[in-house]
Amino acid sequence: MTDRDLWGTAALVVEPDPEVRALVRRVLAQRGHTVLEASTHREAVELLADSHLAIRILIVELVLPDLAGWHLARIIRAIEPGLPIIFMSAAEESAAAVMDHLGDVSWSFLRKPITERLLIDELRAQLGSVQLGCVGGSLD
Repeated sequence: MTDRDLWGTAALVVEPDPEVRALVRRVLAQRGHTVLEASTHREAVELLADSHLAIRILIVELVLPDLAGWHLARIIRAIEPGLPIIFMSAAEESAAAVMDHLGDVSWSFLRKPITERLLIDELRAQLGSVQLGCVGGSLD
């Protein structure tokens, strides 16, 4: 897989906080990604079912208003096996909860607040060596 194959991929972002969601969208869109956004697990599953895009990565908050993010990841992985996942959360126990429920399935975790640089680094790690720039900012 070449860098060109990874550039401009579609991402599904599931985040209840509109400000955080907007910042993640901006970071991804500036780098050529198509971004589908949801604030709940139901919206995410509907977007995935209705989209004609091939989702290449899931970026999800672990503490969603209607379902744990790890549970949503499990549902989406049943539809899209092997889909890379980046979890985000400010909650202390979040990474441990993911490990308890998903084990060694491929995923990464970013503790909030995160910087744009950390998000870009995780995208690289999950999608491959894409030449992504950093324009500053943080996810609060």
